[in-house]
Amino acid sequence: EGEAGCSWGARGKGVVEAREALEQEWKSAVALLRRVCVAGGEEQVSAAGVCPRSPCRPKFNHRAEVGNMVTFLQVLGVFFAVWYGVTFAAAFYQECRVGWPKFQRKGRTLFFIAGMMTAGTLHQFLCLAVYLVAGANAGRKTGNYLMSSFYSFFGPLVWGELQIEGREHLPPGEEGVLYLANHQCSVDFCLVFSLPNKPHVVGVAKKEMLALPGFGLMTYLAGGIFITRGKKGTLANLIDQAGQRLKVGMSVGIFPQGTRSVPVLGKPTKPFKIGSFVLAVKTKARIVPLTFLYPQDFMLASSSGEGPKIIIHKPVQAAEGETPEELMNRVEKTIMKPVQDRLALDAPEQDKKRD
Repeated sequence: EGEAGCSWGARGKGVVEAREALEQEWKSAVALLRRVCVAGGEEQVSAAGVCPRSPCRPKFNHRAEVGNMVTFLQVLGVFFAVWYGVTFAAAFYQECRVGWPKFQRKGRTLFFIAGMMTAGTLHQFLCLAVYLVAGANAGRKTGNYLMSSFYSFFGPLVWGELQIEGREHLPPGEEGVLYLANHQCSVDFCLVFSLPNKPHVVGVAKKEMLALPGFGLMTYLAGGIFITRGKKGTLANLIDQAGQRLKVGMSVGIFPQGTRSVPVLGKPTKPFKIGSFVLAVKTKARIVPLTFLYPQDFMLASSSGEGPKIIIHKPVQAAEGETPEELMNRVEKTIMKPVQDRLALDAPEQDKKRD
């Protein structure tokens, strides 16, 4: 009993000393933790000596976070305002320089450009949602439907009732063809999407157009083809992409002149470029020539209200052995003849007004 008692007594004393040592170490650790928490921004330590949040993370400041979010949204808003504002001003400036003899319907033009940008911005979100959920083809069909529905309504609302001649020459809307037309002004975009056979038309535009708000992304989602002018391989890329779209029943709309320009009597019109006709020869697709005509007082404040006119010519196809240059000359004469005839017809009236 004595030996056992001495043994248990020694052991008990050792346990007590060990416990006291642990308690001292614990107090030291809690004191250190308190200092770390205070230095890190924490003001409270639990009874167990543990911070309610990580001592390495500063205290969350709701007001500061809300302020940062507001600042971010303000910067984002300024960015979009500048982006849209610069694009809007540039589009209007370009329209002023296309060559109208008298450009007086400035307010109507500003409203038209604003409508195009607004509609494109709103439509692109719906189109993007369909694109991501149902796939590229469904997204392209949705984009084309939205653009056709909007422009066939908005164009006549702003510029007057659209006149169409040669409806009987239109192919079925499901047939993939090349729609080629002369290019005068921004209203031409409305006319392409206002054809009564409701084709799925994808446009060809320079790559820089992708940066335009409300137009670039929407055109891309609808199946548009963007090219880099003057870059090696551009034509091959156009033929490849356009060929893919033609195979699935999409049509390709191209302005062979490339640049907008209002024709003037006695001055040469912008020449056609060869690219779209190389495409026609390579893919053997039919060409539907379109002529866009505008009244001589179209941009005058005293306009009669007459709307633009589309002349739809008989479809043509490259003959066996016909070169792209020969095909281009043939189609260019077809498209531009009504333009020259209109200029010659309007010339006497313009002379009378000057007298």
